[in-house]
Parts: sequence; C-alpha cells; structure tokens
Amino acid sequence: MRMRLSRLFWQLYAGYLALILLATVVVLFVTASARRSPSRSELGNQLLDEARLLREVVGARWQSGKPLPTEGLAPVWKPKADTDLTLFDGAGRVWWATSPDEAPSASDRDRLLAVAGTVTERSTDSGARLAVALPLPGPEGEGGVLVLRREIEAAFVAERIGTELLIAALAAFVGALGLGYFLSRRVTYPLRRMTVAAAAIAGGDYHRRLRIDRTDEIGDLSKAFDGMAAQLEERVATITRDRNKLLAMFGGMIEGVIAVDRNERVVHMNTVAGRLVGAFPKASEGRFIWEVTRVRAVPEVLGKTLEAAQGRREETHVVGDRGDCILELNAAPLQDGGGQLVGAVVVLHDVTELRRLESVRRDFVANVSHELKTPVTAIRGMVETLVDDPEIDEETRQRFLGRVKDQTMRLTTLVSDLLTLARIESVHGGFELKRIDLREPIRAAEGAFAGTGLQRSVQVHLELPEEAVIVEGDPEALREATSNLLDNALKYTPAGGSIWVRLRTERHHAIIEVQDTGIGISREDQKRIFERFYRVDRARSRELGGTGLGLSIVKHVAISHGGDVTVESRQDEGSRFRIRLPILGPSV
Repeated sequence: MRMRLSRLFWQLYAGYLALILLATVVVLFVTASARRSPSRSELGNQLLDEARLLREVVGARWQSGKPLPTEGLAPVWKPKADTDLTLFDGAGRVWWATSPDEAPSASDRDRLLAVAGTVTERSTDSGARLAVALPLPGPEGEGGVLVLRREIEAAFVAERIGTELLIAALAAFVGALGLGYFLSRRVTYPLRRMTVAAAAIAGGDYHRRLRIDRTDEIGDLSKAFDGMAAQLEERVATITRDRNKLLAMFGGMIEGVIAVDRNERVVHMNTVAGRLVGAFPKASEGRFIWEVTRVRAVPEVLGKTLEAAQGRREETHVVGDRGDCILELNAAPLQDGGGQLVGAVVVLHDVTELRRLESVRRDFVANVSHELKTPVTAIRGMVETLVDDPEIDEETRQRFLGRVKDQTMRLTTLVSDLLTLARIESVHGGFELKRIDLREPIRAAEGAFAGTGLQRSVQVHLELPEEAVIVEGDPEALREATSNLLDNALKYTPAGGSIWVRLRTERHHAIIEVQDTGIGISREDQKRIFERFYRVDRARSRELGGTGLGLSIVKHVAISHGGDVTVESRQDEGSRFRIRLPILGPSV
C-alpha cells in the first residue's frame, strides 16, 4: 500500500538536507580556495613575461659581448626554486645557466626555438614543466637563445584536486540525498503504518496488525502496538458479546426496559418499552425521557429514583390508541464500579391482563358463591322446615321434597359444569385426541335432545354430509360442546320454532352450525355471552336450570381443538353459532 510522505519524514529529511548542504558548502569553499592558486595558463603567461624581461636585461650584455656579472641576475631577477634559466650562445653552447647540471639539451633548445615566444608544456613524473624560448640578438649576427623553464607540479595538483573535490562533493551530495531519503523513510514509514493502523482500529478494524520485523526501538514499539491491538480486539469482542447478550435478553423480554443517564437522557429502550410508552427506541436514544413519551409516570419515577438513589415501584393507567392498559413500573438506580450514581433503569410490566384476570377471578368467585348459595340455601330452608315440623301434611312434604330434588339437580349440574370447565382449562385439557368422524358426536348430541324438542314442540333438523369429516379431537368433548349449543337453543326457542344442526366443510375446516328461531341476543350481550356465569336473561335461565357455563365450555373446547366459535344473532329473529375445527383428511 502506497502512503503519502508524512510531516515527520519531511522534518527528518530537511535535517539531513541541511547537514548535507552545510558539508557541501564547506567542501566547495575549500575547493574554491584551492582553485584560487595560479592555473597553468596564468603560470604560462607569467613565465613568458619573465622571459621577455630577462631577454631585455640579458640582451644588452649579449650584444655588447660583456659577460654577466658574477652575482648573476640577482639585482633584477631572483629565480624561484621551481624555475631555471639557461642561456645558449650562437654555437649552441651553454653560455650561462642557473642549474648547469639540469640545462636543456640541444634538441630541447631547437624544439623550443622553433616555437619561440610560445609556452610549451611537457609532463614529468612529478607533474608538468612549462618552458619558453626567446632568441637573443648578438654581435655580428651571432644570436643566442634564452630558455626559461618552470615546474608546475603544485599548481597542477591544486587544480586537479579542486576539480576532483568538486566532483566528489556533487557525488556525495547526490548520494547523501538518497541515503537521507532512505534513512528518513526507514524511521517514518513504520510510524506512518502505525498511524494508519491506529486510525483503522479506531474505525473498528480490530484485525489490523503491523508485523514490523526489526530489532530496534521501532520494532519494540511495533510489537507493543500489535500486542495492544490484540488485547483491544479481545476486549472489544468480549464487550460486544456481552452487549449482544444483553440486547438479545432485552429484545426477548416481554417487559419493557428503559435506561437513562444522570441527566435523564435515554441510553437504551427496547421494542416492548417503545410500544408501551408510545416511542421509537432508536430515535429516542440521546434525548430526554420526558421528550419521547407522553406517559408522565415514566419520567416521574425515573426522576424520583435519580433524586433519592433508591428503587421505586408504581402503577399507572395508560390511555393509548390501542386501548387502555395498566403498567407496573419498577425503577432502580444504576451505579458504576466506584459506587457513583450514573443513571437509572425502569422495567415496565403490562399487567392489564393480570388485573383483568384478577377481576374475572373475583367475579368468578362471587358468581360461584352466589350460584352455590342459592340452591344450598333453598335446600337448607326446606330441610329445616321438614325437620322442625314433623306433623306437616304429606302434600306439603312431597312438594318440599320435590323442590329439594330440583335444587339438588341444579347443584349437581353446576358442580359438573365447573369440573368440566376446570378439566378443559387445565394444562393438557384432559382430552384424548384421536382421528374421528365428526358426524358421530353430532348425531349423539342430536339424539339426546330429540325427545326434549318434541316435548317443547320445537322441530330439530339434522343436516350431515354423506362423506365422513375427519378431525383430531375428543368425541366426548365435541359431543358435549354440541349438546350445550342445542340445550341453549331449546331453552330460548319458543314452541313452534325450529332448530337446525348442520355439519359442512369449508376449505380446510369443518363447520358445526346450530341455528334457531329463538329470542335472539342483543349486540351488547354478544360480546360477553362466552364469559362464565353470564346470562342474557338471568330469570329465564334460572327458571330453565341454566348455570351460565355452557357457552364458556363450548368456547374452551373449540380453542383446545385448534378452532374457534362465533355467533350471529338478531333479537326476535334467532341465533346462529358456529364451531370451526381444522380437518385432517377424508375418511378411508
């Protein structure tokens, strides 16, 4: 992966460049100082000027034939250590020389004289030698030759060293640039990778590692970074697992959970709590609790919990779009590891159904007590009368005994219905489910009430399909449910009326239908007729021996068999009850 160069890289690289530039400047300064020594061309011009000066000095004596003074040319020219002068006469003999032993040969003289007035250069073992020859006019046409030579080893070496130093300085500068780039990148590249890896980890990529194989401090830092990343990944994974477990627990709870911080801002709200308080959980996080719900009891109980730093329990009635409900609020403070208060949590229980069941239970107990009290009181009164008055006439005694019998039968029926209802509502229902032909329990129920219909001048019609209707059920329970519907129809259908008992199929369901032409049921009563002990006409029901449990038994039998029961009725026009049960398949 290619990464752009960091600021640290440029800082380090700039330091290297400054050091390199300083060293290069010093080298160039030294080189320039060395190059300020006379060059070969300058030495040649100097040598030529000296030769011309000497020719003027020597020429006057040469023409006059006078020898040079014993002190030589010291008054006008002082020879340097690297310079020698040789004078040749017309015959080619050395007339005078500063270094006789090193005087030029005749061939050198002739070569130099051929280019008289021009400085020549010849290489030597120690450097180079510049030489120039000038003719000397003599008497009677005999001319001589002046040869001036100079060793230029020092100047040549200085110039050569200066050039080499310049080249070396430039080469060192270029090499140092590359070396500085390499060294700077060697330091900054791992740091840059650490920066990128740290940014990736901060963004959630906890698998990122450096794996820099070095033995210096940067390698140690890389290993420490990878170790820190591994521990961070493990801890984040642990925290994530724990958080997911908590969210799964909160999400699967049937209770609502709301957590707030010390400022009463929502930290967490599960779906159930959002539904109960009329808020959106995701949109509520970070907002004040009193901003997201209209249920005043919730922010109030949380505020009191935060203020007192102790748990509270309250119950409130909520009126919502989906109907009224009763909420039980259990709030508790939240503390950190140091025991400091950091927030509060409230658990919301929808106890509407529980309160309704408690009300039903109270009503049930009251109704059972009332229903049992009536026959028991009647039996007790008549028995006490018979016992206290042994001389009572036989006709009155028989009438009292008949009433005792009727009340006893009513009490027996009531207890029997209660036991049946208790058995149906038990965990397993007390049913022995098996494949049966639904026509059989319906025939049995109709047969049991056929005689009663004749006695009350009510026609009972049975309509069954020709083919078997197979369901999985308890034949005795289904017969009892059908019998209860028939019993109610006969009780509330006047003489001359009709009752139809039908069995038909509708897609994947079997429909047991009991229709009558009785007094009918009002719309308000239709909502409650399946409740225990509920009677449309209490006086008529007691007169006919009803217990108010028959339709409740029908409802529980239908539900226990995977079906349901419905009613359609109009007052003075009759009623139609339907039991819907799932079909298994045709009979074989």
